[in-house]
Amino acid sequence: MLRQVEARLLEAVDDGEVLKLAREMVRIPSENPPGRVADMARYVLSFLEGLGVVARTVEPEPGRVNVLASLGSGSGRAGLVFNGHLDVVPAGPGWTVDPYGGMVQGGRLWGRGSADMKGGLAAILGAVAALVRAKVAFERPVALMFTCDEETGGKLGAGYLVRNGYVSGDMCVVCEPSGLRLIHAEGGLCWMTITTHGRSAHSVLAWRGVNAVEKMVQVLSALAPLQRELGAVRNASGKRVVLSANVIRGGVKVNQVPDACEALLDLRIPAGVDLSAEQVLDRIRAVLADLKMRDPELRVELSHGDPVTPFEVPPDAPVIGLVKEAYRDVTGQECAPWSPREDPPTDDSDLYHLWTAGGIPGVYFGPGEIEQAHVADEFVEIEQLRQAARIYALLAYRTCAKGGGVA
Repeated sequence: MLRQVEARLLEAVDDGEVLKLAREMVRIPSENPPGRVADMARYVLSFLEGLGVVARTVEPEPGRVNVLASLGSGSGRAGLVFNGHLDVVPAGPGWTVDPYGGMVQGGRLWGRGSADMKGGLAAILGAVAALVRAKVAFERPVALMFTCDEETGGKLGAGYLVRNGYVSGDMCVVCEPSGLRLIHAEGGLCWMTITTHGRSAHSVLAWRGVNAVEKMVQVLSALAPLQRELGAVRNASGKRVVLSANVIRGGVKVNQVPDACEALLDLRIPAGVDLSAEQVLDRIRAVLADLKMRDPELRVELSHGDPVTPFEVPPDAPVIGLVKEAYRDVTGQECAPWSPREDPPTDDSDLYHLWTAGGIPGVYFGPGEIEQAHVADEFVEIEQLRQAARIYALLAYRTCAKGGGVA
């Protein structure tokens, strides 16, 4: 139940401001690749500094900018960390609205990143503004981290910040789109590249060359039985393992036998499955070795990024109960749990770095439906932005403010 000071805090959340923030950020392209988010970082930094919040940037590589800030002057570990990423996936084709127009229609904000996750960023900033306006006095810091590089694994974003000691805390909220349902576990993944090498020739003399594209067809066909076998492996809720070849590149000209071809594959392993990425990689290596034995002309290589291991934050972690209480007191309803053991289509947020590398227990909880992420005509419900900003403000107050902290 809300105390009077908490009710006053929620009144300080400005719905118009939250929507304005989200619209303006949608209008700032920050596609990854290529991953340059400097304009978004400047926007966030400017807003925080306008509130009098001390903020700074960390830039591991040119254009890959992270923004860090803190509410409260206490030192040491933060009582609570809010996380959101500045980058979005490329808009791509198929849109019926301007992906960077920030259109508001039908109670929704439309555009690339509206759900994933500039709506979540706006809710964080709206909550921060309310806490500042309400003159909340903090006993422990509330840390804010706005990261680059999440859409390509987070190595220069959350991974870099956690591993280099920029962020520590007792608990965290990763404000990714979950429909304001609670996620505290994620599946694993591994991105891999298969490259076939051939020998170039003019197409009228094709028999003198070795066609790398045809060799890739041979490789992918040989992997199809493994793909079907993995697809039959499911966790208790029925979510399946996925090995999907999603990008293929090969050839230069229509009249030239290609000497190289590259395929990019995405492996997803849901939580609750007794299978590792390394086991799948070993199976792929065995398939490729068998092919090379049967085809002396086949030259093929497999490379991959760092595998992400499935994980689960303990269900009794205090952050889970605190988020549920804040949700209930803002919405009047119970917060629905949504775990990858039950079937959310998500596997690779910054929560992985914060928990597995930083030891910060947390939840994945934010406005927007995950089904809207990475699709054309992406949108977020404005009502969820409004609710999220209030839940975040209340959570920060309850975890980090001094008693009676509203002046």
